[in-house]
Amino acid sequence: MAHLILGLWFTLASFLQTGIGFGLPIIAMMLLVRMFPYNTAIAVCQCIALANTIYLTTKYRKSIDYKLLMPLLVPSVVIGVITTIFAFKIETQYLELFLGVFFVILALYFLFFKEKIKYKPNKLAAWLLGIVNGAINGFFGIGGPLAVFYVFPQCESKEKYLGTISLYFTVCNIINVAIRIMLGALSFSLFSYFTVGWLGVFVGVYLAGLVFKRVDGEKLKTLVYLFVLLNGMYMIYTHYYPI
Repeated sequence: MAHLILGLWFTLASFLQTGIGFGLPIIAMMLLVRMFPYNTAIAVCQCIALANTIYLTTKYRKSIDYKLLMPLLVPSVVIGVITTIFAFKIETQYLELFLGVFFVILALYFLFFKEKIKYKPNKLAAWLLGIVNGAINGFFGIGGPLAVFYVFPQCESKEKYLGTISLYFTVCNIINVAIRIMLGALSFSLFSYFTVGWLGVFVGVYLAGLVFKRVDGEKLKTLVYLFVLLNGMYMIYTHYYPI
């Protein structure tokens, strides 16, 4: 039963990732932290997510803007390595609480403040966002929102955006997964979950290709972030009042 739920969950997460360029780790972590130890949940999420990001990177490889990518990627990788190692030294229950708080802040931002916050995309902004994004990715396994915040406004085509952002996710995830393997967060006993998750990812990619053009993307994102908000509030509540 756990394998079926995980496969269906990653189908939904991959559907969103393929259509709007991010969202897979956000949706996936809601389930995975309830199935695995916290640091293992992040590693499982990033391993399975690689199927989606590698596919999109390959598909849109000719549209990747490396000049745009590098100022964001370099600090993200460096800080991501440091925070990933540090995350193993923090009590799990506090990381889960922080993840719940992060979900709430993230959802509130996208629901109410996204259009009100303006900034000028430049290399300094890329480095600052890369540092923050690397820390978020290291602690929570979620590196999408701030990367999208920087990349999307500077891409004149969907292909350039998806290719560039997918390569960013691919590189960050490969490095973070390698560190988590070295720190003992993954084992071969999890392989069956990987295969089911990868199957779900490719089903999600296929479904997104069929139906996403007919879906109101903004309404879908609103529903997603309402769900994220409720989940974050639930995680905070259960930290203080275990069920």
